[in-house]
Amino acid sequence: MEERAAELAGTKEGARSAGARLRRALRGLAVALVWVALAVVGAGWCVTSFGERGVHWRGMEVRLALRPAREGGTRIELPPLGAIRAATHRAPVELVATLRRVSLDTLRETIAEAPSRSDLEREFRATSAQALRSFGAWCVAMGALGGLLAPLALRSRRPAGWLGGPLLGAAATGALLLAVVRGYDLDAFERPRYTGSLREAPSILAAARDAFARVDTLSQRLTAAAHGIGRLYSRIDRMAAPPRNGNAIALLHISDLHNNRAAAGLIRALAEEFGVAAVVNTGDLTDFGYPVEAQLWEVLKGIRRPHLFVPGNHDSPEVIEAMRRLPGGLVPDHEVATVAGLRILAAPDPSAGRAGAGNVDTAPAAMTAAAERLARAFDAAQPPPDIVAVHDRRQAALLIGRARVVLCGHTHTNSVAIEQGTVVANAGSTGAAGARYLDRPEGVPLSASVLHFERNGALRLLWIDRVVLEGTLGEMTVTRTAIPPPTPPAAQAGRASPAPGSAARPPSGP
Repeated sequence: MEERAAELAGTKEGARSAGARLRRALRGLAVALVWVALAVVGAGWCVTSFGERGVHWRGMEVRLALRPAREGGTRIELPPLGAIRAATHRAPVELVATLRRVSLDTLRETIAEAPSRSDLEREFRATSAQALRSFGAWCVAMGALGGLLAPLALRSRRPAGWLGGPLLGAAATGALLLAVVRGYDLDAFERPRYTGSLREAPSILAAARDAFARVDTLSQRLTAAAHGIGRLYSRIDRMAAPPRNGNAIALLHISDLHNNRAAAGLIRALAEEFGVAAVVNTGDLTDFGYPVEAQLWEVLKGIRRPHLFVPGNHDSPEVIEAMRRLPGGLVPDHEVATVAGLRILAAPDPSAGRAGAGNVDTAPAAMTAAAERLARAFDAAQPPPDIVAVHDRRQAALLIGRARVVLCGHTHTNSVAIEQGTVVANAGSTGAAGARYLDRPEGVPLSASVLHFERNGALRLLWIDRVVLEGTLGEMTVTRTAIPPPTPPAAQAGRASPAPGSAARPPSGP
């Protein structure tokens, strides 16, 4: 009996010991699971809270971050416009790229350098690859730091716990990033989702693709037109015209480029083939007057002629300063400048004096005051100028019948008219009105004019050649308009300007 009792006692003790071991094992497993969970949660919290990294490229600052998500993907945020999202991967995390800042000064330097597209793409890829590697390494480091949550929360006293937590956090973060990289699908951006104002992006992008196609066509047609200028000129030069001698002066009149760089080749070809002595540009080089737009003057360097610029209502002080830096650039302000032997009185549009970008619609009262100021400058010029150059014809309204020649632009319509003995020549738009060309199915005519003078004692304007490329890009014409000998207006040189408030005011117009 005693032996049986001892055996039973031993069995019970063994059961209790086994139960204790099982409870210890389960408790250890639970602690381990909690430890792992805390390490992973700490890694995720640290990565999402402190894992942002900045990327700088060509004046743009982009912040990269990882966010937990039910559906994996990539989100590109463009505040305040909205965001673009694509389901690029399956891992339960979202890669977020947010545009934080754009430096216009750096962008302006980039435009001035004019790097090739292939160089920019190569540089962007290298910068992106380096940035993503750095971002991944930083996330792994933040994951390791977050893994310390496990030993901290459990008050671990073992060195293995303090080492294992960071290792587990780093491993979990690395495994997640590896899953993102391996399953990443760039083609997903062909099926993006848009939020905010960017919901209209599909239609905008479709219009942009069409616009780029039309710009490419425009550039090709302009290049072809430039190559054909010599043949066109040889034809019109055989037209009946007054004889020319060594005192002939040709002047190229351009206007309203509106940021259209595609016209630069045509302008250079006109200057060379017509043998012009100088260029008069009656304004609207830009659309908004931003400093970055002022870099358009770079494309005019190749003309290698004196270049007189008359600021238009779309230009600004930054544009004016840029044009003054142009080799041979002149920007007279109610002053007479002598260019190729011609005395030219020029005045900027009142809106060109605004500080930075702003309203480009010149108020009627401001235009009236500008016309009166220009008339006073005309009276003060002795002898009277050969040409008056303005952007908007209304600014020279008080000089019709007094000035010999008025050059202008603004309306984007090439024309020549003789009004009360004054030749009024509008160059139209040498830049096809810029982006407005893309808004109209029929396009906008691209045009310029060449004025031919002869100085045989007195200066005389002989004829004007008007070069027009139709908006459909299908036909280019050169029309020569002969100018009859002038009939000097009565007392032109000594006639006083109408007093402010009189009936002779510039008419309102577009």
